[in-house]
Amino acid sequence: MSIATLWPLFVLVPGLLFHVVYLVVRKPVWSWLLVLGGSLTVWGVVFFLNTFGGWDSMSYLWPLLLLGPVLGFWEMYLFGLRHRYLLGFNLLLTILSLAFGGGYSLFGMKGLNAVSDVWDVLAGGLLVAIGTAALFGKFFAPKGQQR
Repeated sequence: MSIATLWPLFVLVPGLLFHVVYLVVRKPVWSWLLVLGGSLTVWGVVFFLNTFGGWDSMSYLWPLLLLGPVLGFWEMYLFGLRHRYLLGFNLLLTILSLAFGGGYSLFGMKGLNAVSDVWDVLAGGLLVAIGTAALFGKFFAPKGQQR
C-alpha cells in the first residue's frame, strides 16, 4: 500500500489521539478535544471509504461530513460539559445534518437507495423522538417546572 491509499490515516489517527488524550486527562475544561476528535475520526473514516470505494461515492456520502462535528459535540455533552444549552445546540445540529442527508436523498439523488432509506428512517425517528420529548416536557421545560 502506498501513501496514495493510506493518507486518510493523517486525519484518522489525530482524531483517535484527541480521544485518548481526553480519556487520560478527564477534565471538563479539555472536553473541546472531543469535538476535534469526533470530527477528525468521522472524516477519516469517510475519506477511507472514498479512497477504497472511489471518489464518485462522495456525492452520496457528503452528509456524513456534517455528522463529524455533531458526533464531537455529543461526546462533549455526554463526557464533558453537561449544559442544557449544549444539549439544545446538539439537537439542532443533529436535526440539520440529518435533514440535509435525508432531504438530499429525497429530492433528486438516485442511486444508493439503501443509504437514502437509512437517512429517511433516521430523520423520521429523530423527529418522532423530539416530538415525544416535547410532549412529555422532560427536556424542554424550565428547571423548576418539570412535569
